[in-house]
Amino acid sequence: MNISEFITALRRELKDEDPSNYRWSDDELRRHIERALNEVSYFSPLEIYEVYEVYGGGIDLGDVVGVEAVEYPPGENPPSFISSNFWGGRITF
Repeated sequence: MNISEFITALRRELKDEDPSNYRWSDDELRRHIERALNEVSYFSPLEIYEVYEVYGGGIDLGDVVGVEAVEYPPGENPPSFISSNFWGGRITF
């Protein structure tokens, strides 16, 4: 569903379907939708499992907002985790 389809469905839910007399503009609805998505993403972010091969003790993770654990060496059973610090988009260990 794209944003235009979502706005149409939202208008249906809000009973705001008269195009000659909309209560909220498309821009207002779009801003509220974007704010709601940002809040949902903040409290329930998309979790991603990533594997990086790192040499030299650190890696720049760009837009990552957090790191739960660093496994080293990888692939052991049970897994072995090492101490790490995440700050400013960079993890060091």
